[in-house]
Amino acid sequence: MDPQAAWTAVEAAERRKDSQLAHDFRLPIPFGVSDADALAMARRVAQRICDDLHTFVSIGLHRDSTVDAMGIAKPHDRVGVHAHLYFPTRRLVFQADASSGDGNSEGETGEGTWVLGDKLRVLSTKATAAACIERFNAEWAAAANAYAAAAGQVPDFSHLSYARLGLAKIPQLTLGAAATAMERRGERSWKGDRARASATPPTDIVVSSPIAGAAERLAARRADGEQGISRAWLDPLVPITVRRAPPLPSLSEGSPSGLAGRFLAELAKKPELPQPTPEQRSRLIAWLQCIEHALRRLAAIALRVADLRDRRRRDDGARATFLVELDDRRKRRAEARKAIADWLDAHPWQVRLAKIMGGAERRPPELMALEGSAAAVNTYVQQLKRGVADAEQRVAEMDSRIKLAEAEMQLMHRQVQAATASVVGLAPLYRMVLLSVADGEHTPALVTAMPEVSAPTEPASDAVEVVLRPAPRLTPGGRPNL
Repeated sequence: MDPQAAWTAVEAAERRKDSQLAHDFRLPIPFGVSDADALAMARRVAQRICDDLHTFVSIGLHRDSTVDAMGIAKPHDRVGVHAHLYFPTRRLVFQADASSGDGNSEGETGEGTWVLGDKLRVLSTKATAAACIERFNAEWAAAANAYAAAAGQVPDFSHLSYARLGLAKIPQLTLGAAATAMERRGERSWKGDRARASATPPTDIVVSSPIAGAAERLAARRADGEQGISRAWLDPLVPITVRRAPPLPSLSEGSPSGLAGRFLAELAKKPELPQPTPEQRSRLIAWLQCIEHALRRLAAIALRVADLRDRRRRDDGARATFLVELDDRRKRRAEARKAIADWLDAHPWQVRLAKIMGGAERRPPELMALEGSAAAVNTYVQQLKRGVADAEQRVAEMDSRIKLAEAEMQLMHRQVQAATASVVGLAPLYRMVLLSVADGEHTPALVTAMPEVSAPTEPASDAVEVVLRPAPRLTPGGRPNL
């Protein structure tokens, strides 16, 4: 628990001067979360790292800068906190001290210490590190949603990218450390200008050049062209018009081919149904778009889970085949080693004579043949053991990916349930409209997420009133006690 001693040991464990000492896993903390909850959230993710990698983690909480990347002061409620989870590149191994115990060679009762062992190879290659970091990111998303909900914020955090979520959104441009430092000092950078240009809505700009001096500029441009230099964009002879990009469809309009567009079109055909107000219409479109996105994600994840399970089944079959073959080869190796031992017991004088005459080169041909056969079988056993280990690693990786996909499916299913309940909450008859305009492949998932229809509580006008009375109790003789 002493950071100074721990990181001193980390540096001492490395022999190369260019060795990587640690990994830094950075966590953004949701706005509105208290400092105590921020530390608890960082500890939760750090515990996951400790459990998965079997190493220690140093936690540091930092207050965000009071100015953004462009050097503009942030509002007080937008200055958040981020955490650094710093852990070494080696796993911890308990080293027992046999000399300090009661003489036990295994060191079970003696004292021991934790030392840094092998490198964390899982983070050394991109193929294995991706699945590991995916688990840490998923743990962050779950923790962020839990603590954001406890703080009264919207729990809409996800570790998935826009592309994986199926959203047609463009991420914000990043500046980097150098450009951010320049902008915060008040110095303009080309990355900052690019980010400001992307954040500013385009307008119609007309750039025109005066007619005077056109011949001179044309001659200079031709001269530059003969030297392989083109400067036409610096001083054009004709006006250049940069036109405004076409506006994106408004949220209130909805896409005609999407679920929201089909729902509104079907609702317009039925004036007898309750028609939403403008405010309800915008919320209705947002809910319908959420339903459509979640249903598409559910279908895509279902295909991915089916593929992962098929691959896991193949890997599990390969592991079983390796195990059967490994058991057979181990039996053959045992037989070969027993044949060598039997031959040595039956020919002690030949073995002694071979040692006197010249050592291993003078061994009898029969013994060399037996040893060669045993060595070949042992090599094949080692190859099968590596095949079993690789198959088990692939099966474990498939299990982890299937678990993540199933968790994502549950999240998407809850989103469909919440959005569907909101739509049906506006008017119960919207349930049938939604089912009628949904895609056929999405209908089963939509029916599963639909809220249950409650029976009417008010009786009809011609219904017969029924009075329920308690049932009569029976006496010990079996007659009702009225």
